[in-house]
Amino acid sequence: MRGWFLLSCSVAIHVLTGSGRLRTRAARIAVDVRSAADACLERLRLTGDIDIVVRDDPRWAIPELGIGGHAPDAHTIFVALDPENERFETALERDYSGRWLTSSTTSRVARSTR
Repeated sequence: MRGWFLLSCSVAIHVLTGSGRLRTRAARIAVDVRSAADACLERLRLTGDIDIVVRDDPRWAIPELGIGGHAPDAHTIFVALDPENERFETALERDYSGRWLTSSTTSRVARSTR
């Protein structure tokens, strides 16, 4: 590894509820995302802050899960959810959101910090 150190790295989680479709699940989603983010921080040594934005955006969700997203840079992660997807509730029940964020985003953020 290239000399990265876990310095003052904080994670801010933003669950957007403007569509109304995530409002009743926002607290649970925030807890799941926080847990996944903590697991990511254990694997990566990052500097700087990270914003995780969770939004209702079916266009970016993986149809088999109702969850998807991307990390456009080293400090921003977008998680897209499709609460109307028939598999969405199952994905939340089985914590696919946390596992997806932990495994997929860890590598994406790591690549974007290089």
